[in-house]
Amino acid sequence: MGLLRGGRAAVTSLAGVSGLVSRALDDIHAMARATTVLPAILERLSTIEDHVVSLDAEVALMRSHVQEIDVRLVGVRSAVDPLAAEFQGVLAAVAPLGAELELVRAAVDRLELPLVDVHSAVAPLGQAAARVGGLTGRLPRSRRREEPPPP
Repeated sequence: MGLLRGGRAAVTSLAGVSGLVSRALDDIHAMARATTVLPAILERLSTIEDHVVSLDAEVALMRSHVQEIDVRLVGVRSAVDPLAAEFQGVLAAVAPLGAELELVRAAVDRLELPLVDVHSAVAPLGQAAARVGGLTGRLPRSRRREEPPPP
């Protein structure tokens, strides 16, 4: 019986070893496939690295330009700051004109109705002049004295 038991154990061990060898071969095959992909990955990473290096140069250039703009803005600000006080003075001088403009606007508003009345009164005279002018061709001009031309 001992021999039989040992035989079964050996068969079981061989079957287990066979499975282990099969899994090991599968793992070796997967590693072999992965190593064929590595050169392509390396090439892509190299391309990305080259692009990042060129971007670093562009970012450095942009940073220097932004710093130049900052310096210019400081100059502009120092030139513009005094104008703020001048504009405050202009606003203070112009503010009283608002009240005067309101007075002018009120006066113009008061003239609006009388001007409409004048227009209503003059319109028939214009129509009559057009009828008279149409009958005679032209209205006669007043005769001026003829003066000699200046020397």
